[in-house]
Amino acid sequence: MTYDRALLFLNSRIVFGWKLGLASMNRMLAELDSPHCKTSFVHIAGTNGKGSVAAMLESIFRSAGYRTGLYTSPHLIDVRERISLNGEQISESDFGDLVDRLRPVIEKYNATYFETLTLLAFVYFAELMADIVFLEVGLGGRLDATNVVVPELSIITTISFDHTEHLGATLVQIAGEKAGIIKNGRPCLLGEMPPDVMAVFVDRAARENAPFYRMNELYHYTIEKQEIGTTSFTIQGGKRNGRYIVGMNGDFQVSNACLAIAACDVLSSRWLIKDEEVAAGLKGVGWPGRFQVIHQQPLIICDVAHNVASIGQLVRSLRQLCAGKKIVFVFGLLKDKDVGQITQLIAEIAYLVQPVEPDSARAISAYELHTTLADIGVNLFPPCKVAEGLQNVRTHARDDWVICVTGSHYVVGEALTAIKGLTK
Repeated sequence: MTYDRALLFLNSRIVFGWKLGLASMNRMLAELDSPHCKTSFVHIAGTNGKGSVAAMLESIFRSAGYRTGLYTSPHLIDVRERISLNGEQISESDFGDLVDRLRPVIEKYNATYFETLTLLAFVYFAELMADIVFLEVGLGGRLDATNVVVPELSIITTISFDHTEHLGATLVQIAGEKAGIIKNGRPCLLGEMPPDVMAVFVDRAARENAPFYRMNELYHYTIEKQEIGTTSFTIQGGKRNGRYIVGMNGDFQVSNACLAIAACDVLSSRWLIKDEEVAAGLKGVGWPGRFQVIHQQPLIICDVAHNVASIGQLVRSLRQLCAGKKIVFVFGLLKDKDVGQITQLIAEIAYLVQPVEPDSARAISAYELHTTLADIGVNLFPPCKVAEGLQNVRTHARDDWVICVTGSHYVVGEALTAIKGLTK
């Protein structure tokens, strides 16, 4: 099957919506001789940071010479971004071949878009004999299609409000869904979170007889220096002490890096990772759309921040790294987000905002976003689509401007596509 035909088939699965539950996945995998049982996994859940932690761990283990798999979601431009082996995304020919071979099973069980991709990933990693796969949860944890694995380690990054219509209206309820990835007798590693939320995971771990580790009890970190593109920090405690550089920005990315380091320690009985391999992996990690500089003059930064917690982190990073500059946002959101709180955070530092509407049925109208921002006194460009808005802001850009594209993976993906045309 050609890649284009495979994409058409994959997109036809969208009509089946988002199915929370494992029955279909288990039946499909059983028919395919259980490919998810033929490799090792680190399973990663959390509201924010799970993709970054997965990318950091993949980079570290690849630096150590292991054959690594990485499964993440969503993608920015090309769906093949979600499935990579040894740092290379799946080829168009391999993608088309897998879809062609698995199509009968996919159709038999009315697999959703996400279930289809997850099935492809499991088969791909098994057939290409990945040593270890870093597997990001799609939504929640307990009922997510990825939750069919029995991992070497489960990691929970952070807990904040997002997807409340599926996961619950309180942090404790959300935590309960994400705690579902903790498996009997398998260790789990917990990121920084409030005590009442932490208690949910500790209780789940106890019931599952799962050893658990709190990152902030294993390591303490101090951020030394940040400049755009890199952050240096020192750590103390655990099995490693010293200075590291992570090729990403934001205080929260240092916390994510410490989670990745702690994960290496927890896994050390089977997976040997030297200090220099940790250092090389963190320094060389690349994760598109996370405070990513895509253009220098004017400076354009893309960040997929899309909920209150991640927008707050983005605002703090812009204040630290772009002091003295005027921050101009190209900004769009989806309908299920907390528009009120997010726009208030944007308003704190925005010199100007270009409201945009990405190409998604779930997007908030750019006109509605314009009205919301105008009501709280933000200076605005007229509402428009993403590519048009980016071009408009670039046309008016001055030397003291920093342009930040944010609010959704859809917005950033469309901006990354458009910038190639704008910079030819």
